[in-house]
Amino acid sequence: MAAVTPDLHIVTYEELKPVLDVLVGLPDHVPWVELSSIVDRLGWTLRTAGVGRTTLPVNLTMFMAGGMNMEDGSRELVSVDFLVSDTLYDGSKASWKRAVERAFPVMRDVVSRILGFEPTRERPWGLPGSTWDLPKPRGGQVDLLRGQSSLTVYVQAEWVTDLELAQIRHGRPFDDGLR
Repeated sequence: MAAVTPDLHIVTYEELKPVLDVLVGLPDHVPWVELSSIVDRLGWTLRTAGVGRTTLPVNLTMFMAGGMNMEDGSRELVSVDFLVSDTLYDGSKASWKRAVERAFPVMRDVVSRILGFEPTRERPWGLPGSTWDLPKPRGGQVDLLRGQSSLTVYVQAEWVTDLELAQIRHGRPFDDGLR
């Protein structure tokens, strides 16, 4: 863990690389029932359906996995998100924002080094951040999101990324077409 400010620590390259190697290495269509074996490979703990604890050295270690029911009745893993910084609780919201803004470019550099390329684009809506569109055949994307009091990495499946990119081309937020 690296300290960017006295109150905010972020994970290091060495701590994040094995996690992204596993998640980015997954195929596009992963059956939901395989989540527990993926969590085991990461050394994490699954607490309940899609929610658990990471082993990353941050003060809030929760991860969330997103799933989607498919037309054939199966369920697929579509996303995993987890914190890569401490979550700030003390001090003012303005001090949190400054700390997170200082940490963001450092963490963006860590993710870029792991993936081997710079971000493809900035987030067009929702939480601000950077996106790395993963090359085919894997596809998908990795997002680094800048929240109010922490930094989050979000890894998304290719087919969900394709939906998001179509929404971007039409100038509408991703979830706008899903309501």
